[in-house]
Amino acid sequence: MNDNQPDGGTFMQASALLEGAEGAISYASIFDSCFDAIDFKSPDGIFTAWNPAAERLYGFTADEMIGKHVSSLYTPEDYAGFARRFDLAKEERCPCHFESVRLTREGLPITVFVTLSPVVDASGRLLGVSAISRDLTREKMLIEETRRLARDREELLSIMGNDVLNTINQFHRIVTTLDADGKEPEIRVPRSIFEALLRNNFEFGRSIENLLMVYSLVPGGSLAFRSVRILELLERQAVRSGNTDGAANVSICQELDGEDDLIVQAEEKLLRRLFSNLIDWSVSRCQVDSPLTLSVISSKTCSNVEVKVEFIGKCYDEAEIDSLFSSRWREVNGAETGSVSGLGLFLARWTAEVHGGSLRFSSDRGRNCFEVVLPKSQSQATKPIELSR
Repeated sequence: MNDNQPDGGTFMQASALLEGAEGAISYASIFDSCFDAIDFKSPDGIFTAWNPAAERLYGFTADEMIGKHVSSLYTPEDYAGFARRFDLAKEERCPCHFESVRLTREGLPITVFVTLSPVVDASGRLLGVSAISRDLTREKMLIEETRRLARDREELLSIMGNDVLNTINQFHRIVTTLDADGKEPEIRVPRSIFEALLRNNFEFGRSIENLLMVYSLVPGGSLAFRSVRILELLERQAVRSGNTDGAANVSICQELDGEDDLIVQAEEKLLRRLFSNLIDWSVSRCQVDSPLTLSVISSKTCSNVEVKVEFIGKCYDEAEIDSLFSSRWREVNGAETGSVSGLGLFLARWTAEVHGGSLRFSSDRGRNCFEVVLPKSQSQATKPIELSR
């Protein structure tokens, strides 16, 4: 962006800086207290002034920068663009506004909005060029994050539309079967249709719950932790998930060392969603008539609690396991999923990690296990929400 419009009000008159002690003190105060980085360069690009805000922004002290050439803040590629504008500000005697990429003391690139202004004396002689710089790096990141969230929103809504359509189509199949020729008073609907409809509706409901949870998380907000009795939470989720369609018998076993009332510090809503997603996912993929076991392992001397969700079913290889936790909701291994099935495990792992824990999945000849490790206590009362893919 380049906007070279003369603005007489922005010209700095060197004579004004020298009009008595009071004026000098006023300008020095503005220079030192300004929030934006300010530097002054001679006509040949040598730094002669560098304010405290510039030290904070770039990491270099005034002693380090004064006497250096302005090119020290740029890569050769970026300096070429700056040099053109620097020459323009000197030749045209007018301010120049543009975005530029500069380097910090650590060599990291940052995006800044720069205003170059020529500084002249009372006779119009050029003394140098001042630069006011404002960091745009965080602003740029927020803009890109907003765009990414908008893309994700559109993608999720599109997928949810497919789920709704699939559910409607299931109902249509039943109606079509019941009214096959419009004459039979009673037609027996195949059990497989009802089972497919129940399964589809169940997964659709979980997708809606996951989606609502994503939209309830406010970017830049925080999580409030409270005491949660993890055994009670698991029991509620086991009863809720185990009765979906009789696909699995969910049981809980404990390996606790005197901790019958095991308490963890957690965000309860997220923790419920974590185990709901794991149990529901496991129930839907558990071998028919095979038990699904929840194991809670902890002791008084241990700072963590471990929860395992184990079941017998398909054997997964490493590539498949990686795709299970993928946040690419529309595609898995290059194929369209047609649902938000991947979102549940992505959220489960994110929830474990935001609590300072971990989630991993292992598969050995059809014996599958989710292993969740959670700390019993939190080092702080809240943590920031950073739900990124």
